[in-house]
Amino acid sequence: MTIRISPRAVNTVLLHAQTYTNAKLSQEEWKIVYGYLCGTVSDKEVLVYGAIPLTHGTHDYVDLSEEDYVNSARVNSETAEKDCFIVGWYHSHPGRGFFLHEDDIMQHLRYQGVNRTAVALVVDPQQVNLGSHGIEIFRLDDPDLGALSGYHTEKWMIDQKLAEFKVEGPVMRELLEKELGTNLKLEF
Repeated sequence: MTIRISPRAVNTVLLHAQTYTNAKLSQEEWKIVYGYLCGTVSDKEVLVYGAIPLTHGTHDYVDLSEEDYVNSARVNSETAEKDCFIVGWYHSHPGRGFFLHEDDIMQHLRYQGVNRTAVALVVDPQQVNLGSHGIEIFRLDDPDLGALSGYHTEKWMIDQKLAEFKVEGPVMRELLEKELGTNLKLEF
């Protein structure tokens, strides 16, 4: 399976992660971020048109609040209006690299258990360099095995053609501003 992701989605994921993991903060202040990937799927590929920052946690974990669950439902409705849906999720591993730990596997089961093509994107802003966007995308080997499932990386690419698909709406803009600040200047 190939994952094609829009430049806007990559930029949003990176901005979200770098907001809470950057040189102005001590490593103890770094925080994990969490968000959704919206798009469409076919038999052979996942198309990711947008990324929606949902929340951030501590250096070690993210707990979703009641407000986050309400916002999740709002995102589901808004993406459906754009003929898309949540095709996966993303989170950061600040300074830790690319992998899925036990909690990540359990979280991804909520996605891939329902949608076999769902993806889990891991971003580590400390891995961004000339040869890397600081991103890897994973899928579980066999969701039917639950927590015992292994996982693998998926081939992915930034696809400039997907830039023409604008899935952002008022709810997504509200979440972008909440997580990234009101001075955010992303073109929609």
